[in-house]
Amino acid sequence: MQQSKTLTCGEGGAAITRRKDLHERMEQLRADSRMYSTAPPRDGRLELTEVGRVQGRNLALSEFQCALVLDRLPHMDAENTHRHARAETLRRLLADMTKGVSLLTAPPEVTRQSYYNLVIRIDPQQFADQSVDMIARALADELNTNVNPVYRPMNRHPLLQPLKAPRGNLSDQEWARRDISRFSLPVAERIRATCCTLTQPVLLDDDAGMEDIARAIAKVQARAQDLSQVVIDAVAAAQSF
Repeated sequence: MQQSKTLTCGEGGAAITRRKDLHERMEQLRADSRMYSTAPPRDGRLELTEVGRVQGRNLALSEFQCALVLDRLPHMDAENTHRHARAETLRRLLADMTKGVSLLTAPPEVTRQSYYNLVIRIDPQQFADQSVDMIARALADELNTNVNPVYRPMNRHPLLQPLKAPRGNLSDQEWARRDISRFSLPVAERIRATCCTLTQPVLLDDDAGMEDIARAIAKVQARAQDLSQVVIDAVAAAQSF
């Protein structure tokens, strides 16, 4: 529930289960192997009891953060409905105003769609074969909001480096097995080259906001041949304020 999530209190998270064993395990994981006491509460006494069946950590939210989440939770369904409606508006606008630009389509088994990031799929050939990084940068400058390519595939992501961990007594065979660069991820590579994202708060805007996004994409597409200069001009304009 960090700041970019659809339900946010700044940091933290929540988990839900119907299984008693998982509930007990999660309680211990969040509170240094402790669980809530079943004894009646007493002033000044710790509400947790030391269980120790699972090695836990201190992952508890503060009461202030919980209060924020509980206040926002009743609004979540309405906000998700609003996001979905704005996304459908943007989908129609993109179909009318652009070529080779679309939103992802939910699988048929999905009956209620929500948005964390709004993923836009782009055909680079319709943008003078510019890279998705350059297109995203131009859109971000045009809209004055975050527009980013999707994450790099895990086999070449700089934050996932198993071979930089201590080797210990692992065999050569096991150590080589941990080399993620040996994997080929063609689908992830294709998505990285053709998709960019806007954060979900843009979908809390009205239809006029969706028209702004569609017009910005159409403008960047129209000037795609000179996209490098578009980015330079936008940066210069921003620095002039």
